[in-house]
Amino acid sequence: MYRTQILLIVLLTMAFSPFSACAQDNATVQKKESTGAIINFINNDRIHDFGTMLVNGSDEYKFEFVNSGSAPLVIKEMHGTGKGLNMPAFKLLVSYPQGAIGPGQKGSITVMVKALNEPGSFKSEVYVTSNATGPKYRLLLVRGNIVTEPGSVAPKNADTSNTSQFNNPVVGNNTR
Repeated sequence: MYRTQILLIVLLTMAFSPFSACAQDNATVQKKESTGAIINFINNDRIHDFGTMLVNGSDEYKFEFVNSGSAPLVIKEMHGTGKGLNMPAFKLLVSYPQGAIGPGQKGSITVMVKALNEPGSFKSEVYVTSNATGPKYRLLLVRGNIVTEPGSVAPKNADTSNTSQFNNPVVGNNTR
């Protein structure tokens, strides 16, 4: 009787162990597949202050990121929008990787600001559209001051001091 019980327990354990192993393997595979591409900015760096720039000057900054997901990351589109009234004339040029960034690989987004012929303060949001999981749009913020000569102060025409709305710079839906 005792031998029969032990034999039955051993047989039941052997019979059900492949199913539990398969279930665990399937759960692991599903978890890896559902992770997808994940864009993580290094040091959570999504805000850059260009400081003071001269009229007709330019400056650039690289936002570095890593794809910490399990699928290739593809940046589909990027565009910038100005914030504030009466901002000075400036041009925002954005370059980003055109191909896929594999899992674990790094990439960078370069934002160049060209200050045109007006002094003042500027603030611009840069929307990143990609196949990354999570929010549909990732948001970068750039800001700065444009002056006519070194050492001068930019007129106050755009509020660049308050960044509370950009502490968590992620936008879920595009309302355009």
